Amino acid sequence: STIVLHTTESGPGTLDSVAEYLITKGYEPHEVFDPAINEYRLLLPSSDPGRALRNETGGVETNRRLLDGRYPYQIEIIGRAADVGGYDDVWYGNLRARLEWLCDWLQVPYVFPCPFPTPTTPATRLSFDVWNVIRGIVGHCHVPENDHWDPGYLDITRLEPEMTPEAYCRMIDPNFGGSGERTRVINGAVHLQLIEPDGTIAGWFPLADVWEYNHRHAKAADQKLP
Repeated sequence: STIVLHTTESGPGTLDSVAEYLITKGYEPHEVFDPAINEYRLLLPSSDPGRALRNETGGVETNRRLLDGRYPYQIEIIGRAADVGGYDDVWYGNLRARLEWLCDWLQVPYVFPCPFPTPTTPATRLSFDVWNVIRGIVGHCHVPENDHWDPGYLDITRLEPEMTPEAYCRMIDPNFGGSGERTRVINGAVHLQLIEPDGTIAGWFPLADVWEYNHRHAKAADQKLP
């Protein structure tokens, strides 16, 4: 399934006040986590849908999207989207440990399949079809029908797992190495197979290029990715 990261746009020491505010407003994620003090507050059970994403009538399900029998698990991180890139290694170490534990518990792949925004490059909002099948850890900035850019400038290099390209493929593609595989390691890099709207194979694309491809094609067609 999927974990969705948000930021609260508040500083350390606001864990309880933010949790109370979200409950009062009815915008509850599943938990609020403060990496600065390594504490969290659970607001909803994982078996219930979160309430922190916008969901438009007649579109795709966001809070209530079901994948692998689970709703997206939503975390509000105490921090500011514009500042998170500069937070210290203790902050990132606590966030990584929390995400690794949650991924193990929820059976979510510990991968970051979408590029997060940088000061010069905005995040790409996912198409409906990609959102419906994506697994791993994404941001509010990637979810369709939403316009927020949090969790902002997260330094994903301090959160990414250390693994071989083959291990990454096995984590996101249950058919890796066999019939129906949608991932391959080519020249030491992870490649994804993309399918055109008419069902023909578009080719094998390096992971770094996939989101540019999706950005160019998603508005014109329902592009399907692993």
